[in-house]
Amino acid sequence: MLGKRVGTDLKEGKITLPFIHALKSASEKEKLSVAKILKKRTISQKDFEWVSKLMEKYNGIGYAAAATEKYLEDAKKTPRSFPCFSV
Repeated sequence: MLGKRVGTDLKEGKITLPFIHALKSASEKEKLSVAKILKKRTISQKDFEWVSKLMEKYNGIGYAAAATEKYLEDAKKTPRSFPCFSV
């Protein structure tokens, strides 16, 4: 958990890594449905639940968590040539 409410990014129109991953994996029909939802001024609870299920179907959160872990591990291997980056 990152300290923010689930769905906040979607309601604000922010496209996040879990969402991007789900869209890349989604069918054309699913992508068109998402596009219609994003064009709405207000996203309904039903729309939000549908998009949440889509992200779950394509493991968007799991993908983002794995990517985060990989980037953290890569960062830990980076040479510490700058004093402000010492861990």
